[in-house]
Amino acid sequence: MNTTTNENIDRPSIDDRQYRIVTLKNELTALLISDAESDRASAAMDVRVGYLSDPEDAPGLAHFLEHLLFLGTEKYPKENEYSQYLSDIGGGYSNAFTAAENTNYYFEVAADPGVLEGALDRFAQFFVAPLFDESCTERELNAVDSEHKKNVQDDDWRIQQLEQDLASSNHPFSKFGTGNLDTLKTIPESKGLKTRDMCIDFYKANYSANIMNLVVLGKESLDQLQAWVEEKFSSIENKRIVSKVFPDNPLGPSELGKLIRMKPVKDQQNLTMIFPWPDTSKLYLKAPNNYICHLIGHESEGSILSLLKEKGLAISLACYPSHGATGFDFFKIQITLSDKGLESWQEVIILVFSYIQMMKECEPLQWIYDEVGSFSPSIYLNTGTDLMIVCMLHQCAIMSNLSFKYQEKGAPSSFCSALAANMHDYPAKHIISGGYLMEDFDATLLKTLIQKLSPDNFRAFLVAPSAEVEGWKTAPWYGTEFKVEELPPSLLQTLSNIAMNPQFKLFKMNPFVPHSFDIVPDGHTVDVFEHPRIIKETPTTRVWYLLETKFKVPRASFSLFIKSPVAYASPRFSVMTNLYCELLKDAMNEISYYAEMAGLYYGLDVTVEGLILSVGGYSDNLGLFLEEVAKKMVSLTVDPDRFVYIKENCIREYSNFGNENPDSHASYFMTWILQERLWTDSEKLQEIADITPEEVARFYPTLFNPSHIESFVHGTYNRAFVLDLHAKIEQILAEPSVARSLPVHARFNATRTFQLPESTSLTYRRHLPNKENLNNAVEVYFQFGEPSAPNWDLYCKTLLLDQITSEPCFDTLRTKEQLGYIAWSAPRFATGMCGFLVHVQSEKHPRHVESRILNFVEERMGEVLEALTEEEFSRHVSTLATKLVQKQKYMMEATEFYWERIGNGSYFFEGPWVLAERVRQLTRADIIDFYQQFLKEGGANRSKLSVQIWSAQGLKAAVDDGIVHEDLMDVDSVGVITSELGIADLRRRWTIGGGAASVAPIESFFSLE
Repeated sequence: MNTTTNENIDRPSIDDRQYRIVTLKNELTALLISDAESDRASAAMDVRVGYLSDPEDAPGLAHFLEHLLFLGTEKYPKENEYSQYLSDIGGGYSNAFTAAENTNYYFEVAADPGVLEGALDRFAQFFVAPLFDESCTERELNAVDSEHKKNVQDDDWRIQQLEQDLASSNHPFSKFGTGNLDTLKTIPESKGLKTRDMCIDFYKANYSANIMNLVVLGKESLDQLQAWVEEKFSSIENKRIVSKVFPDNPLGPSELGKLIRMKPVKDQQNLTMIFPWPDTSKLYLKAPNNYICHLIGHESEGSILSLLKEKGLAISLACYPSHGATGFDFFKIQITLSDKGLESWQEVIILVFSYIQMMKECEPLQWIYDEVGSFSPSIYLNTGTDLMIVCMLHQCAIMSNLSFKYQEKGAPSSFCSALAANMHDYPAKHIISGGYLMEDFDATLLKTLIQKLSPDNFRAFLVAPSAEVEGWKTAPWYGTEFKVEELPPSLLQTLSNIAMNPQFKLFKMNPFVPHSFDIVPDGHTVDVFEHPRIIKETPTTRVWYLLETKFKVPRASFSLFIKSPVAYASPRFSVMTNLYCELLKDAMNEISYYAEMAGLYYGLDVTVEGLILSVGGYSDNLGLFLEEVAKKMVSLTVDPDRFVYIKENCIREYSNFGNENPDSHASYFMTWILQERLWTDSEKLQEIADITPEEVARFYPTLFNPSHIESFVHGTYNRAFVLDLHAKIEQILAEPSVARSLPVHARFNATRTFQLPESTSLTYRRHLPNKENLNNAVEVYFQFGEPSAPNWDLYCKTLLLDQITSEPCFDTLRTKEQLGYIAWSAPRFATGMCGFLVHVQSEKHPRHVESRILNFVEERMGEVLEALTEEEFSRHVSTLATKLVQKQKYMMEATEFYWERIGNGSYFFEGPWVLAERVRQLTRADIIDFYQQFLKEGGANRSKLSVQIWSAQGLKAAVDDGIVHEDLMDVDSVGVITSELGIADLRRRWTIGGGAASVAPIESFFSLE
């Protein structure tokens, strides 16, 4: 069979890339994407085999095989050859994941000449001739075991696995897909099986070219990409495997009609109703799941969630199909319960089925539209269908069509990874568009599916803390406590005679659906700037503005930083500000849901300096939505009943931090030590208990007066419109009084970082509140000082040091020493201070982990730098410079870039190009001197701070791991701090850095009328 090609692929109207599908002689299918403007390249391979195909003797084998393929091939036997090439030559990265029926591998690199070809050559060998080195096999078993153990205290993993554990034991869905040391080594070896041999057998039996989909994206021509793919991937063996189909659903009569109670690690209260569901992936043109989810998941007046909230039973609701594998799916309705809702969970289920009954009885819901392109409301008028319903659901199709039409470019690796998976489910023409299409309305199909949402066809998961001990069981893989009960007969009897609740009704037409899609607004010629400019400056406001047309999308964003001295003035004020934001979101929910469905979004977040309001999406009705948000911000009525449930939820969030993984605690408390001001969750918990709705109602108006608003408006608006809309928002937020300005010095304050004294060597040790977590964590930080504008010497040296040493750090600490699955290094740039950190989560003792981190920094890092040839160093410089000046791929990326630099007061809009030029001037000697000065033990300017998180189970596991006693001595035998008071005493004597410095006088950014 010769290579065949196909270029008939639907694409977004703004997509300027070229596409071609080729099928090689070995039946491997490849999608080639030529993007002449891209500065990044990528590839992904999706293999149609996953953990459902694991042998019974080795759960997790497919996942373990995924790990092994990264560790050497016959052509490239060095175990870190692939990752080192991607990092050093391509300035890129790679990853992979194993799902139920597919394993997905992908990478991303710079699009520089020759880089993609070299990456493809190494990548292809995964599937041609992997090495399966014995020593790598043994070490990588520990990595998979560590990966599993980091998830043991994660409720999402626990819930997913419990759903599988309690599925039919005869169905492969019941398997344990991650694997651990027991399933992959101990148990197989007890049966005389060798893990490496099983991997080779699994690879030979399941990895075949005809069930592989490859996607390659580069700036080269389609012909060149095709030539590379044919050269490098045609030698993959075609075993003519037939992809598996799983026709039976794992939820049968024995699994349905059950209530499964589960005790979570965190304090959460969720009810999930799970229905067995047919695999609808081939029905994508009819999109039945979109239709059903849109109805059940709607959050406007008359919806399930609206009534549940009115009754005080729920906080949120989500509705979604959950894909199992080819042949079976699930349909899930998940509700976050209030305390009252937990007590009345049966009432919640009854209300859900009452709404579903309305869906079954409401005949007009059959008549929606035939297809987006030929929709005409008049078609349905003679049938008696309500025109509002027809138009409303037509709006759904409009939004789906718009989402595809204006789909912007994103990270190439994410795009390629998703498309490689899509190729199994969609024909060539619809590989990109398939998930957006709603072209074939099928009333009969919808009625058939809705009938499956019946009381005799579901099971319920109730996840909530419980003090009960009788009758609870422990799940095998995660130690999850659970109990299985029959659904109460009284509940089933009620559901068998369910009636439509008169309080339910269909939603109204969406006022935010856009109708105008102009990219270039009227009057744009006077507004064109390369970077944001200030178009308004008063004592109460500063407005930055940038007209954006290069992304060719009719979108815009308003970002408003409301500087308020009271918002974070104390832990209590911080809690009240947070309660206000959550109450506002709750009160706005029915309006904001309509906006979300119309392609708009908003966020309201608390920062140390005040509030940040972000609104964005399609330009047409964004201003209308922004006004609605602003009006509600100053007119919010604090409902005492809703306050109870919002407060409950905030208490849970504050309490749940103690159950986060140790690595989260290590990073958090590093920030807590270094940042000028950061209230802890425990401090907030002390305050929230006696806060009343009346106190919040009195407090929140003080957030806006006095205040100062610094805004950034970005997108397809002209100056006049921006100034007019912004004036309206200012007026709304100032009501009912006249806006009062902050003192000048308070308008542009920024949170700063403490400066460690020279030669500091400190360790802060904390015990993890969750005593069941199996891991400890260590984060070691070296502080370099403030960036030295205008040449940004420290900043650039920090970046280059990371470019050179990040891969050796991972290879040493994660791959070779097997300290833990999570091991990385990175620059730390926080509020005007440069630094470098190394972070590890591990079962091993924190003292040992820190000693190994320091050994890497003080020995291995120096060896890496000294061993660099001038050619290798120049390659790192070139790679970093290329990464720094990467193009922005979509509008939100550009918005975030500019907003970060406006927010920190640097206004360093030319930063990437300035830094890249400075990096090119650095020499190998510069970096070695920098390392010896700031990182090498005894360096003149070395300042080190480490945070160790000790967990009870983690320390217990570390006692017998074979580490010699000398390694367990404290690195900082004198400077070990174990209390918050000790840190407070140190900080009292530390100086505070100066914060980010503006690159130019603020007046130079003015463009005032």
